[in-house]
Parts: sequence; C-alpha cells; structure tokens
Amino acid sequence: MKRKNIIWIVLSGLVILLVGIYLSGLENKNKDISKSISLVPVDVNMLIEISDPIELINFLQTQPAFWQDLTNVPAFGKLNRDMIWLDSMLTDFEIIKELLSKNNLVVSIHDIGKHKLGSLFVIGIPDHIKAKTVLREIDNLAKKTDPQERMYENIKVYELETAFEKHYSYSIFKGNLFWSDNPLLIEDAIRQSSLKTSILKDKDFKTVYATAGKKELANVYINLSRLNHLVSPFLKSGMEEHHPALKNYASWIELDMSLSESLISFNGFAIAPNTTLNYLRHIKDQSAISNEFESVLPENTALFYVTALDNNKKFSSFRRSYLDEYKYTKYYDEQIARLTETCGFDVEDVIYSIVDDQICYAFSNINQLDIYQNSYVLIKTKSRSKAEQRIRNCLQDYANHTQQEVSEYISKMEMDAANDFTVYRMPVGDWPEVMFGSFFRNFQPTYCSVLENIVVFAPTKSALRKLLNNYLLNRTINKNKNYLDFKKNLSRVCQVFFYLNSNLAFSWMHNLLNENYQDKFKANESIIKKHQHIALQQIISDNMIYHNLVIEHSNYQDDKPHTIWESRLDTCIRSKPTLVENHYTDLKEIIVQDIGNTIYLINHKGHVLWKLPLDEQILGKIHQVDAYENGKLQYLFNTKNKIFLIDRQGNHVERFPVNLRSSATCGLALFDYDNTLDYRILIPCANKEGYLYNIEGNLVSGWEFEGSEYPVRQTPKHFRHENKDYIVFSDKYR
Repeated sequence: MKRKNIIWIVLSGLVILLVGIYLSGLENKNKDISKSISLVPVDVNMLIEISDPIELINFLQTQPAFWQDLTNVPAFGKLNRDMIWLDSMLTDFEIIKELLSKNNLVVSIHDIGKHKLGSLFVIGIPDHIKAKTVLREIDNLAKKTDPQERMYENIKVYELETAFEKHYSYSIFKGNLFWSDNPLLIEDAIRQSSLKTSILKDKDFKTVYATAGKKELANVYINLSRLNHLVSPFLKSGMEEHHPALKNYASWIELDMSLSESLISFNGFAIAPNTTLNYLRHIKDQSAISNEFESVLPENTALFYVTALDNNKKFSSFRRSYLDEYKYTKYYDEQIARLTETCGFDVEDVIYSIVDDQICYAFSNINQLDIYQNSYVLIKTKSRSKAEQRIRNCLQDYANHTQQEVSEYISKMEMDAANDFTVYRMPVGDWPEVMFGSFFRNFQPTYCSVLENIVVFAPTKSALRKLLNNYLLNRTINKNKNYLDFKKNLSRVCQVFFYLNSNLAFSWMHNLLNENYQDKFKANESIIKKHQHIALQQIISDNMIYHNLVIEHSNYQDDKPHTIWESRLDTCIRSKPTLVENHYTDLKEIIVQDIGNTIYLINHKGHVLWKLPLDEQILGKIHQVDAYENGKLQYLFNTKNKIFLIDRQGNHVERFPVNLRSSATCGLALFDYDNTLDYRILIPCANKEGYLYNIEGNLVSGWEFEGSEYPVRQTPKHFRHENKDYIVFSDKYR
C-alpha cells in the first residue's frame, strides 16, 4: 500500500453516499454538534455532518440490498474494497479509529473552478490527542515516511500522492484535521480560520441548523441560494438561463436522513426569507391541498408536479415581481399583454377564473426522441360547466378577433360508439411557463378537453387521445398498486407534490445531463431504475417550508405484459369473463364481475361502458336473450336470491330483479325449445324444488316437479330426442 492514503479515498467517497443514500437504520447516537462547522469556508454549496463514520462503514459491510446494487458501479465497487481494507486496518491504528468513532466528520462541497466541485473534510481532534500523534499515524497508515510539507500563512500543509497518482493535502489547525484532494480548499480553510466571520453567523443557516435532528447519524445542509453551483456541473448548458430558480430558489435547507427496509427518507426545513425574492416564496401564501389529479393521470405517468393555487392573486403578484427581478422589468406584464393581443382575450384572467386550488404538469410514456410528446397540463376547476363555457366564450372572442368560424376550434373526439369528448383547440401556447414557472417550459397547450372536474391540456390530439383512452380503460395512476403502496409513506396534504418514476422517466433525466455525464448515467441505468419511486413534498409550517423526500429501492422490476389492450377494474376479478355480442356492431364485448360483486361491460377496446353493483355473486353463466323480440339483446343471470335481466345500458329490465322463493343452489338453465324466443328459465333451489319462469319473470303454469331428494348443484340441461324434450339434472345420488 505504499504511498496510498486509503483513508482519504474512503472518506471522500462518503460524500456521494450521503447525498443519495441510506444512512439511518443504524442506532442513533446522541452527540454534541461538531464545532468544526465554524471553520468551513463560507462559500459552501452543501455541508454534511456525519456523527459516526466507523459505524457507517460497519453498516455498509453488512451488504444491505441498496449497497449490493451500488457496488456494481465501478466507483462504488472500489470504495467498498477500500472500506473492507480500512476496516481490517483499524485494529492496528487506535488513534485513527478513535478519531473517526468519537468525532463528527464534516464534509463540505465548494466550487473549485467553473462547473467543477471539490470536497473538504474536517474532523475535530480530542484534547487528549496531540497533533503530532495524528500526523504520525496518518504517515504509518499511508506507508509514507516523509510526506512533503509547506507553509501557508504560518501553518504547515502536508502533501501526499497515492499509488493512483492522486494528490491529497491535509493540515491540522484550530484543533481540527483538514484534508482535500484540492490544496486550494485547505488554503481557503486556513484563511477562514483567521477571519471573524463564519457560516454560523449566517442567520438563515443558524435557523435551519436549530431544526436539525441531534440524534441523526447524518445531517445535510444545502445552500439553496447556490443551488446552480451544485447542479450545473451535471446539467446541459443553458439550464441556468432558462431556469432562474436554480440561482434564487431559497436560502438554506436542513435534511435528516433515515432508512427503513426499502425506503430512504430525507426530512427537514427550508427557509425562504421575506427579505429576498426566493423562488420558493411562490407557495408561501397557498393552502395545503390533496392531489386531485390521480384519477385522471395515466397509469404509465413518468412524473408529475402538482402545486397549490387557491390564492392566485398573491401567486400572480409574486410571480410578476420575481420575473421582473430576474428577467427584466415589466417582463411578466409584457408577456401577458403579448398573449392577450394574440388571442383577443385576457389569458391570465381566463386561466385564473377556472382554477380552483391546484394545477399539475405531467409526462407519460416518454419518447426518447421527443421528451415532450406526451406531456400535459391539468387544472382543477371550480365548476366543470362554467369552465367549459368560459373556454367556449374565449374561443368565440378569438374567432371574432381573427374573423374565423368558432367551429374551427371546437370538435368531437370519438373514442368508440359509446364515448366521445369535446376537444378545444387553443390559439396560444406558452402561457404555462409565463404564468407558472420554468418547469412548464417547452409545453405547448394546443388542445384541451374537460374530464371530471379537470381541464386537460395536451400538445397534440394524439397525446390527448392517449390520456382519454387510459381514463376509459380505468388505467389511471390511482389504480396502480405499487404507486398506492408507495404513497402510504407521504403526507396526505401539501403545497407542492413532485413524483418521479425513474423506470419510466429515465429518458427525461438522461436528457437533462450534459455529455460528460450522459454516458455514465446510461451505464448505470439498471441500478438507477431500481430506485423506482421518488417523491418530494413541500409543506408550509409557520414561516418555514418542510420538505419530505422519499426514495423507494427495489431489487425487482416487473415487466409490463405485451397486450392488445388492458382494462382495470375497481378490484380483483371474481370469475372468468363472459363474451357477449354487441347487437349494434356485431362486435364481441365482455361482462365480468369483481370480488366486490360489481359487474362491468367492457367493449372491444377495453373501455368500461358501465358498471353495476350487485349484492351477491353471480351463479353460473350469463346468458344473452332477446326479451322484446326486436333484435336487441339483454343479459340474464341469477344470484343466490334473485334473477336479473339487464339491458345494454346497464339498467334493470322492468319487473326485474325477481326474488326467488328459496335460495338458488346453482346457475339458472335457459331453454328456447323451438328457437321462437319463447324462453323458459329453470332454477333449482335449496328447498329441493325447481322453479320454472318465463322471460317476464312469472312462474310457468302447468310445470310440475315433485322435488329432488337432495339439493341440485349443477345447472339442468335440455335435450331433444324424437321430437320430445327432456330436462336432465342430478342431485347427490340420482
């Protein structure tokens, strides 16, 4: 291990671990907060405080599932091998072991050049351990007898080179050990130590610092006013220009980390002071809401962003001030004026007039070649009918303004013979970004339709049809069991709700990265997709914003079946589906009953045409009959206590259901002796009698049956032999 300082490699890798993953399931330690934080240079982007590095190493050596996955990534695999070596060496280096197990380790992330980040590590040295003892032990650990040294502002700085030609700098001053792979950060820390200022004098940092969990293994502090410094090395160029929130998102946030069997959670408070125009202040005057879009969003939704908007006057006012500050003066007013001039109506007034309390931006079925192909903006309305009328009036104003016919902008989208939707073509496209933020960038709301109490905007008719089709198939995200199970870990109400399915949104995430990181991201696709469900909630609490970030890890990814169509019921199917005929189209349809006893009629495209709740399970087959002898077919069946005759619209035929005189013991038998539609219905019952009814639900006179010795459990059969009709059935012995 000559010239190889493994401890630096190990601890530098912890930064990556702590940013993304999994530290708590470990026993909490109640320790004093490290004073080393005051020595961190004030231009810090992010700071991580680890209460027990040795315990972290020991925990990861138990090989939890997430760590097994990460070790398949070359960088993490090497880190794991180094940790195994370090763990074996600690028994021989008591000073290093005591240093790492009895003190908090502080890791800070700083700029070291344009779009480059560097790490600085600081750990306090107990009073009873001398600095020269620590230096000697580091020298022994590194297998290097004479580290190079130099003076910087009267403080010794040591330099060493590892076997991998990796340079590290370290120094001891103010009772702390500092090290980094960038010597400039050591020098920054030395200069910082001689100044009266420190990060602890930042009022906002002290505010969030006070909210940190004191028993957590690790606390993460992010300087949200420098968020662009933290993420720009990874993002495509131009992102900062298009998304000003990256530069002015908020002030500071603190996050406590916790781990359960399959969940990684980050929880803590952010501060967005009223003295500055931070982006996060957009939501501070809004009431908490419960997400109302899950009944409409497709099951294959890759991501969605929901924000509360019940106080649109304050939202609009702050939005105007924010854009005037970070774009240019009067930017918001000029953009709204431009949209109004184009349309002939006040776009801002129209949108806010139909908004109830929340809006949503969503992506589904992401196409790598066109990320925004299936994107949507959804608005929860105050009134469906009033919203539609307002949209119609606006389109009429636009038609008058441009001297066109309004019929050019209103059409019908036929999904099948039983379902169609009114579709409106909108005259302008970029109002979502202007009114609601840069996250809505690149979305063109060209077409819209109203579904339930929600207005759905889409860039193309094709995208709108896909969403409507999934809705008719009952394939919405609120029927997805995996999503519902994950949602149990979240708060019911919040001001902002962001959800991402990494399996479905991989192309979207990949598209955000610059070329330097796209290949690395792609190489680890399978591991990234195992962290399938990710959600972030923001909740106003007093004058702060509580953040709840939850990541679900799973070793298994279910492959979607390759089907012509799928339709989702409210619950599981009770019995096999029955094929029936549509007497209008001659196409086949399906009737099925679920375990809640609801029956469904599903057409050839998988759309649920209707559903009807019953009190009991259907016994035997579902028959089709022409009760009125007019070529139109109905559905005949029985339950334990009733005979049902349902028409094609899902309505009970007159006089039905018919109550049985005794509980049925099997499904009914249907006879049409001469194919004249003179139906007979025979039902064996628990009183050992068999009752014969006609299609009107009346008992047939002249039918005589003395009864069976035991209840009949199988449906009777009809046979004809030599012009004679026989009805055959059996009981237990005869």
